[in-house]
Amino acid sequence: MFDYSPESFVTYIDRDNLDSLNVYNDLVLAHKKSLDNYPAEINIFGVYFIDILKILTQTLLKEKEIGFGIEPNEPFLNRELESWPYVGYDDIRYGCKTKEKKFGKKPSAIQGKKKVLIQSLVNLRYIVRKPEVGLSLISPKIDYGSNLLWLKTPDIKTNLINTKPGWFAVPRLNEQIELLKEQVCQIMKKNNYLFPIDSMTFLIESHIKADCSEGHHNFKLKGDILLLRCGNELQNRMLSVAAMQQDMPVINIMHGEGFGIYDEPIASEYGEQMYSRAILGYGNRITDIQDTYKFKIKKGVKYIPSNGVNSYKYYQPEFSGVKHNKKVSYYYYPTTLRG
Repeated sequence: MFDYSPESFVTYIDRDNLDSLNVYNDLVLAHKKSLDNYPAEINIFGVYFIDILKILTQTLLKEKEIGFGIEPNEPFLNRELESWPYVGYDDIRYGCKTKEKKFGKKPSAIQGKKKVLIQSLVNLRYIVRKPEVGLSLISPKIDYGSNLLWLKTPDIKTNLINTKPGWFAVPRLNEQIELLKEQVCQIMKKNNYLFPIDSMTFLIESHIKADCSEGHHNFKLKGDILLLRCGNELQNRMLSVAAMQQDMPVINIMHGEGFGIYDEPIASEYGEQMYSRAILGYGNRITDIQDTYKFKIKKGVKYIPSNGVNSYKYYQPEFSGVKHNKKVSYYYYPTTLRG
C-alpha cells in the first residue's frame, strides 16, 4: 500500500530518477561498444538512442506504478497503445500484442508546392550576388514568431530539405539491430524488468525497420551548414547523420526557449548535443554554472546564447508581480511529472 505523504512522493520520485539514470548510463556504455564496429555516421543505435531511452524508461516506470497501485485511474490513460511508444499500462498488465502495433514515426519533411516556389523565388537574388553561407533546413521559420530567416539575414541562402517517407538507410542495418537487441536484453536483465524481453526487442526492431532500410541512402543536403531545431527528434537525428556523411556541420536550436535551466540526459551529449557542432540556446545560465552540471556542454560543441522570442516580448524591466483575481487558483505543474 502506497503512503501518500509528501515524504513518500519525494522518495518515490528520487527512486524513479535514479532508475532512469541507471538505464541511461547502461545505454551510453552499450552505444560506446557499438561504435567499435559501426562508426557514428552509420550507427543506428545513436540515431535511435533517445527513442530507445524513452521506451525503456517509460516501461520501467509504468511497471513500478502498477506494482504500487498508483497508475492513472482513467481508462484512456490505462489503455493499450497501438502506436509509439507502444507500451501502455494494459500492455504491461495483460500482455503486449506486439504484432498488432502500428510501427514507425514517418520522419519525413515533405514541403508544399507553394513553399518550394516561394523559396525558389527568394533564392533568385543569389544569381547576381553570392551569399556568405548556405543553410540546409526544414523551414526558414526557425522560431515561433513570424520571423523568416531569409528576410532577417539576406546574406544567408536557405535551402529547403524535402524528403519522402522511407528515404533513410544505413549499411549493415540487420547486423546492427542484432547487436542492439543483445544489448537491450542485458540492460533489461540488469534493471529487473518484468516486461518480456523478447517483446521489447521485437518492438524496438520493428520501430527501427519501419523508417529505416538496409543500404546507403542517396539523399544529399544543399549548403554549407545543416540548421535544425531539437536535436532529440528522430527526423533531425537522421538528417544529422546524413550531414556527417557529407562532412557538413550541424547547428541545433534548443526547443522550448529553455536551455541552461535543467540538468537532464535529454540535454546531454547523447541528447540535444549528439550530432551538434553548435547549440543555439537561451540565456547564459548553462555557461555560468557549467561546473555544477552533470550533463554539460561537451567538448567541441559551441554554445550560442540568445533571447527567447516568446519570452522576450513579454519582458518588462519594471515588472513587480502578477495581478490576479483572488477567486482564481493557480497551479504550477512540472512537465517532469506529466507522465
